[in-house]
Amino acid sequence: MASQDSDSKYWTLSSPQLAIECHNLTEKGAAVHSNIDTDIRNQATQLCDSWQLALQMPDNDFFARSERAVQIASLRKRTIEILVQVDRNAS
Repeated sequence: MASQDSDSKYWTLSSPQLAIECHNLTEKGAAVHSNIDTDIRNQATQLCDSWQLALQMPDNDFFARSERAVQIASLRKRTIEILVQVDRNAS
């Protein structure tokens, strides 16, 4: 999936912007994205919770900053995968 996602517009978004996009899938999912199935919506909800925790993680020392960076990188990748999948299902 990585090669298909590499041209995605989502890679240019900041982490907070991706968190907002993820949140939009859960809040407006039924109205705006009728093509989102329950599994994707549930994944997006879990990602939103993880985004909130990750963005609030302390970064007061090297270990905390590196742990936060790893968490955010993982969330970015999974969020983009879901957003690309939703876009693909819409077309």
